[in-house]
Amino acid sequence: MKPRIRSVAGGLALASVALAVPSAVSAQASDAPVVALRKDCDALTDAFESAHCFSTMADLVGWIQNVRKPNEASPLTVLVGPGEFGLFRCSAGGGVEGFVTLRGAGREATRIVDGFVAMEVTGCRKMGFQDLTVAGGWAGVFWTGGGSSSWTNVEVIGGDARANGGPAGPYVFGWYDFDPVCAAGRALHYFFSSKVSALGGFVQNLGFVAECAEHWFYGGEIQALSGDPVGTQKAVELRPRGELRSFGTAIRSGVKPGATGSGPVVGVDVLRDGTFHAHGSIVNTSAGGAQGDLEAVGLRVAPDAQIAHTPGTAFVVRAAGQGTATRLAGPSAKVQSPFLWQASDAPPAVRSLSGADLWVETDCSADGACDGGLQPHLMISSDRCPDGWFDAVTGRCRNEPAPAP
Repeated sequence: MKPRIRSVAGGLALASVALAVPSAVSAQASDAPVVALRKDCDALTDAFESAHCFSTMADLVGWIQNVRKPNEASPLTVLVGPGEFGLFRCSAGGGVEGFVTLRGAGREATRIVDGFVAMEVTGCRKMGFQDLTVAGGWAGVFWTGGGSSSWTNVEVIGGDARANGGPAGPYVFGWYDFDPVCAAGRALHYFFSSKVSALGGFVQNLGFVAECAEHWFYGGEIQALSGDPVGTQKAVELRPRGELRSFGTAIRSGVKPGATGSGPVVGVDVLRDGTFHAHGSIVNTSAGGAQGDLEAVGLRVAPDAQIAHTPGTAFVVRAAGQGTATRLAGPSAKVQSPFLWQASDAPPAVRSLSGADLWVETDCSADGACDGGLQPHLMISSDRCPDGWFDAVTGRCRNEPAPAP
């Protein structure tokens, strides 16, 4: 259906526009600061919105790219109503700069959906998205090049069964920021009270991929929930110059009950030149419920990464079967992630980097044996000790006998 132009005064339809540009509207609307996207434009009661209404995403995008061409001096806001709408694109160039805000009617009400990618953006600046869901069969959002954006109360989903028309395929990404050579400069993205998910790729299932761009995530959640079998499974992957700074954010990587596969299940993977900061957040990596032995890694950092810095962030790491649970993996020089586990009479079932983790054992004796005594002993993670813990009171590995006199 083509965009309709209405008389603001009389509310009467004047024309249905069908120009060479399939979604262009009359010159009267070419500089409108606000337009509407609705399933039924005829149902609008607001005179201005009714005069500037599109009934399909394709018509809206064509008009933005070919006619309206928003810029910093003349930005555009699109009021998106309830219902499902198709692929949204913004590609910088040819006079198009970005400066578009899509404002929905709520996450549950407004959905931008496509069987492959629901949103493609290339280099557009100062884009805004609010109160809606973006759901794709392969990826929710695929961003390339530079530019900038903000996301408020938005849900981004890759591997969405409704969008895909069935189970997820082998490769699934929630947010995919792709720019391997940073040719257009680093993009900048802000997320507020938003959720990004990858739901089920059985070869690769990556919730949030950052390459070159800088991302700030306040509140909300990033998750990867695996398919079956479990392949490469990560909530966050930070590629060259990719950067994520999270505050009060839940980062979760998990598997469905009964799933099989090789894994491992990884919370955050910081690759070459990647940067990760997390404060007041939680990294929850769990292979629990899977069949067989499945490894779980909370935070993995490559030797040539920039840094991983997580003071004030909680961790949960659970393996399946006889798989190993590792909170931190990588060179100590690249990881700043101190952590205190809860006091207990049994050690946490995790491995970590030497000196990074602390834990108080509550059943130690004066002779150093921790198997039913009443003394608390401070334990420090150590890769030189058989069970991974050094007893700070005895000065020996946990439960290591004292040397003979």
